[in-house]
Amino acid sequence: MNTSLKNVAQFSLFIVLMILFANTAQAQRGNRGQLGTPEERADKATQRLTKKLGLDADQSTKVKASMLKFETARQTARSNRDRSAVKAARETFRNEMKGILTPEQYTKFEETQKKRKGRRGRRG
Repeated sequence: MNTSLKNVAQFSLFIVLMILFANTAQAQRGNRGQLGTPEERADKATQRLTKKLGLDADQSTKVKASMLKFETARQTARSNRDRSAVKAARETFRNEMKGILTPEQYTKFEETQKKRKGRRGRRG
């Protein structure tokens, strides 16, 4: 009887530890890329692009406005599960970026987008 109680205690401890480790792993993974409001995501993306592409103040302001419009449209389309609307919003955003950026900056922007898309595809 004593060994049975000991086995139950060990099994219970094992289950508790598994739950704790699973929760820790889930918390670390999080919900990448979808955190924050459209405004917060647009701010973060604009800061990243300003740094990577060397945008001037005017370009940065225009990129932020375009990014905010895109993030808002994307959030609405995703909540409606409308993939074609997400794709259309992305295409509109890219066309706007073409008008804001220099040809060299736009080429670098496209390369950055391809790298980001490649990383998203490898998620498990």
